[in-house]
Amino acid sequence: MGAVIAESLVDASADGVMLNHASCPMEFEELSAAVDRASGNGLQTIVCAGDLGQAISIARLRPTVVLFEPPELIGHAGGASRPWIAEANHRLKEINPDTLVMHAGGVVTLADVSRVMEGGASGTGATSGVVRAPDPSEKARRFIAAVRREWDLQQAAFRRSAATGESDDPQRR
Repeated sequence: MGAVIAESLVDASADGVMLNHASCPMEFEELSAAVDRASGNGLQTIVCAGDLGQAISIARLRPTVVLFEPPELIGHAGGASRPWIAEANHRLKEINPDTLVMHAGGVVTLADVSRVMEGGASGTGATSGVVRAPDPSEKARRFIAAVRREWDLQQAAFRRSAATGESDDPQRR
């Protein structure tokens, strides 16, 4: 969450770091330096953004993942509509096609996972949906399986459309 230096994370065998979460926001210059330092130490970077303008600025830093999570959805009861996913993905991919785009906030049910992924997200997060569950480990396993299933469906659709010459990579949306 940006509270530990990259070198300490590497020493602890971490593979990545999450930066700029709503619970631990960073000034842009500090965030830029943290992404550079983490990347320079071989860490994957997930950088959170609360709105499209911030997500666009973050995409220019070339993180591994931009996690677009509007603050008003964090801790939400689920079922929220996210009509902005396709446009946000498209705009961010124009800036950096290699950065994955996740969407989260208020992801509580497996239906929420499916809706986010069907919108074209590379993935999603579900902190409150997992930690508030009666069996958090089981809920996490089910969420991960649902994301994987939806990802595989996206990739199969992409391969089918590429085979017919109608390439529409869901990760480029």
